Amino acid sequence: MTRRDRRRRQRGAIGITAVLFMIALGGVLALSLNVGHMMKVRNQLQNRVDSAALAGAMELDGTVAQLTSAHNIAYDYAMRHLTDNSDNPTAFFDTNLANAAGGDIVHGVWDFTEPDRSLAFEPATAATPAILINAVQVRSGRSATRGNPLSVFFGNFLGASSASVSAEAVAVSRAPCNEDCPIPIVFADCLFKNPDGSLNCDPTLVFRSSQMDNTGFTNLTGAPPTNPNVVASIIDDWLKPPPNRVCRPVHAGSPVNLQNGNDFKENVWAPLVGRKVTVPVVHLEDCSTNFIGQPVVVGFATFTIGAVHGAPNKSIDTHIDCDEQIFQMENVGCSNFGSLTPFNRLVR
Repeated sequence: MTRRDRRRRQRGAIGITAVLFMIALGGVLALSLNVGHMMKVRNQLQNRVDSAALAGAMELDGTVAQLTSAHNIAYDYAMRHLTDNSDNPTAFFDTNLANAAGGDIVHGVWDFTEPDRSLAFEPATAATPAILINAVQVRSGRSATRGNPLSVFFGNFLGASSASVSAEAVAVSRAPCNEDCPIPIVFADCLFKNPDGSLNCDPTLVFRSSQMDNTGFTNLTGAPPTNPNVVASIIDDWLKPPPNRVCRPVHAGSPVNLQNGNDFKENVWAPLVGRKVTVPVVHLEDCSTNFIGQPVVVGFATFTIGAVHGAPNKSIDTHIDCDEQIFQMENVGCSNFGSLTPFNRLVR
């Protein structure tokens, strides 16, 4: 083999190596470019669903009328966030007013007691009371199934012309869901609303000798009995100075056993005069409903006891603290009754 032939072979090997290197380098560059592009679009999608979920959750107020508004507001905010500066979200994003579980915008119930966040959101159905709906889930994406796939740079080089990217967010609204040390009175939620929807801060609640009360006594559990002796024992424990105070925590979503107010004894309640206390609030469709049984707690109210009156007009004078500010970042999502400031946040 001549020296010239050897040189030709060396140049040929170098040329092949260079070509292979350029192909590998091109693959790495193409992959890096597309991964960066996908991450950018993924962040844009996340901004879209985060803002839409938060805006939708803000509209929830425990009424059926606001559910459509929550969907529409979430849709409006989603439309303000384009991805890749090119896609048209109206082509694939749906308000889902029927609230199908697989829709892009879904209102439902967020369970704060569920340790697995992937299981904590339950889409609402026609049977879900509006008062318990506390969350909005929003999904968005770029994919072939949605009709808006994300274009891939150098697709022929990589063997793919498009990619899929998606994002999801869940936001909750309204007030804290648990109370560590309530007193053994329960209010009906309809007490707190005036006909125009504003908060009712009427200072007087009257305990009548009737099962038609909308305020009653409770043992703060879902099981009986609830009677004057049980109520007196709970108050005695509540009045003990720390660290001897004994509290009975209550969580929204739990049932509480009720007794109407005809066994009211002023000597039991008199030591609470002048104190700020918190009570569970339960949901009633109508304040004329019999206030007995085991209704479910939907929130809490804070008030100050002004005076206690015995027979013949058994009553407790109260001031509902409609401006009370209580923030519990770890537990939100229940009904707001003025005493607990509503706010919303992302939970997933």
